[in-house]
Amino acid sequence: MCAQRLAALAPDVQPPPELEAATLNHLHLRVNDLDVSQRFYEQHFGWEPIYEVPSKPLAATQKKSRGSEQFRRLRFMRDHRGFLLVLELHPDKSPMPSWFHLGFQLSAQEAVLRAAAYFKKQGITLVGPLRDSPGYTTFAVEDPDGYALQIFWDAENPEAAPD
Repeated sequence: MCAQRLAALAPDVQPPPELEAATLNHLHLRVNDLDVSQRFYEQHFGWEPIYEVPSKPLAATQKKSRGSEQFRRLRFMRDHRGFLLVLELHPDKSPMPSWFHLGFQLSAQEAVLRAAAYFKKQGITLVGPLRDSPGYTTFAVEDPDGYALQIFWDAENPEAAPD
């Protein structure tokens, strides 16, 4: 029944215009410690916690055979543009592929250099070298759970930078 209804709603192969106008709303990350991760994103990126979903039992398909670790907690944080970061307390976090990262575009080359200096002063090690070339400056750090965070400026794509 559902398949027939979906086929009737989208008879051609072109995406509906609503999809092309959609806004990316959130990113969901599994973390080892909600408080540590929240403090990191609050302190270094200005994200604000907005609410938490209390512990609730995991669905049977999500349960692991690790004793009492069968509950799920979610904490939602918001950036200055309204994008949500959802942190899930999950002790069995699977490793991410080496290419996975979160990209934070800054508005100017100098801003990236100041951010790199800031992270170094905070004792947060840069992952790999700071790359500073005409038109593109970037570096990366890791959050408390090892997720790579790329901080960059791109002269070729300035409209994507924050206001």
